Amino acid sequence: MERRIVERMYSDCEQSPTVLIANLHGAVNTSANLRALEEVIELAHAHGVNIVIVPELAVTGYVWDTPRHEEVREQLMSGEMNRLSRWVGNVKDSLCTDGKGLEYVFL
Repeated sequence: MERRIVERMYSDCEQSPTVLIANLHGAVNTSANLRALEEVIELAHAHGVNIVIVPELAVTGYVWDTPRHEEVREQLMSGEMNRLSRWVGNVKDSLCTDGKGLEYVFL
């Protein structure tokens, strides 16, 4: 998936944290959204970013236009963090604790 990257520097201090804000438009497909999030996290690691911020409902997508209410509930439940514990664990295991790489991912 092609990504457009816009970089802005507001400090010359190398110790300042760096932030990646991912403007993702999630589909109503949790697996596809998780793959897109993984790409963003890999990109953050590759660029030495400290903090990643993604939009609300980045995991489940925006389901409000779904005509059947039971599908909305199922989709939202598919993104419930307890159900994603292995995925979340993998992300957590990839984080740095030395301040020299990705430390936080805000979903």
